[in-house]
Amino acid sequence: MAERKVESLLNAIENFDEKSNEENSIKKPEINKINALDLIGPSNTAIISLGSQEYILRLTRHNKLILTK
Repeated sequence: MAERKVESLLNAIENFDEKSNEENSIKKPEINKINALDLIGPSNTAIISLGSQEYILRLTRHNKLILTK
């Protein structure tokens, strides 16, 4: 009886490892990382366009970013 439990547990661990390897092999899209200071420059403001819309990215005195339309 104990041998069956051990065998069952080992099978469960093996199946878990196989599923983990399958999930890890799925390629995720790379995310661009951009330093906000590179965008805003010395003016502490940048205009970002998306289609026909423009957004203003501003750095506050307290080093917080604010994005407005």
